[in-house]
Amino acid sequence: MADNEDARHERHLWVGEIPEVLRELRAEELAEEFPFDFSVGSLEALEAHLLAEYPSAGSKVGMESRRAFCATMHLG
Repeated sequence: MADNEDARHERHLWVGEIPEVLRELRAEELAEEFPFDFSVGSLEALEAHLLAEYPSAGSKVGMESRRAFCATMHLG
């Protein structure tokens, strides 16, 4: 039962962090004209942005990268 409670607590912390991380993504990582509306076009634009930053498998970064973390939050 404790594992279930720990998982719920972690999920609550993660969900609570989403608004701030999305503000950070928008303010610090994306151009002002980026279509930040969670539409298909927005996701395609985010994919293009990330591929431009990390064009090959050798340039992948882990989740310790703030950019990757923010993009993951945007993708949900």
